[in-house]
Amino acid sequence: MGAACKRTAEERRELAQALSAKYPAFPALSPPEAGIIATLRTSSRAGWRCVKRANRRLETSLLGDAIGCACLFGALWLGLVCGWVLQ
Repeated sequence: MGAACKRTAEERRELAQALSAKYPAFPALSPPEAGIIATLRTSSRAGWRCVKRANRRLETSLLGDAIGCACLFGALWLGLVCGWVLQ
């Protein structure tokens, strides 16, 4: 909640009004709730950034190639077993 704590009361009020205008089905949010929502959005973006960064590193590494080969081998093996069972 670091970014939400640094906002002034006026900024929190404006954020609450903007959120209630964007999502009219929900009642107007009080300023503390608006700050929590903004913080959750920020932290979820940071989490997805971390996942994307890890995915990019895995794609360019030898470990990613090994995982891909294992998945392809597993899919081939599964296909062979399913073919044998269904014959």
